[in-house]
Amino acid sequence: MRTVLTILLTSLFWALVIFLFFEPASSKEGSKVVVVESVEAPKVEQSATSKPKSTKKRAEQSTAQAETTIDYAREIDGKWSPIEGAEYPLEITKYGVAIQYRGYANRVKCTISGKRLNIAYDKARFEITKVGSDYILEIYNSEDFSGKYKRASQPRKIAMRPLDESLYAENIIGKWSPINGQEHPIEFSKYGTAIQSRGYENRVEYTLSGSSLKIKYDNARVTLSEDASYYYLEIYYSEDFSGRYRKSK
Repeated sequence: MRTVLTILLTSLFWALVIFLFFEPASSKEGSKVVVVESVEAPKVEQSATSKPKSTKKRAEQSTAQAETTIDYAREIDGKWSPIEGAEYPLEITKYGVAIQYRGYANRVKCTISGKRLNIAYDKARFEITKVGSDYILEIYNSEDFSGKYKRASQPRKIAMRPLDESLYAENIIGKWSPINGQEHPIEFSKYGTAIQSRGYENRVEYTLSGSSLKIKYDNARVTLSEDASYYYLEIYYSEDFSGRYRKSK
């Protein structure tokens, strides 16, 4: 009996040893708690003076778009004050004439095509830029007119209604006062003579057929318009007579 009890106690002892020291690794690992720490990516500080590439690109596109939206033929029309490389004020008109004010009005023929400026005998090039609220004109490759100018004024916009060409011959008769692009009054008579008053009477022959005006040596073009109080006459492509005029009704 004692022998059986001794055997049982010995078996129980070795069973405990095996349980405590030879437990399967999988059960021990299952009791562990694994903590995973999140690691933030390092932040790149942006300089206060640097701008994102996308913002810079948008700014460059906006500048390019602003340059392309300038209507050169419209914006060049007006009076310009010299800033650099030029001495005399200059007026460029839509009537095919430019006027340089140099103690007298030096009137020369002038045509515009894109950024090309044919002025007097020169085939020049020009640029117009907007700086703040100012328009800047730069003329290149012209002996008498090259330089940098700032726009001083533009012709006043008038709400005019065009007349039918059939009424031109009747309504051109009379005395006309200059508005812009011209310094001297002019009178068209029914006798085929035009009289320009410029300190003396400059009398020249003219003929009018529709909108075609032959005056002195020039093959010009005219338009006639009106509003409630005035008739308006615009003469194109005549060195001495181009400009906008008006007469009372």
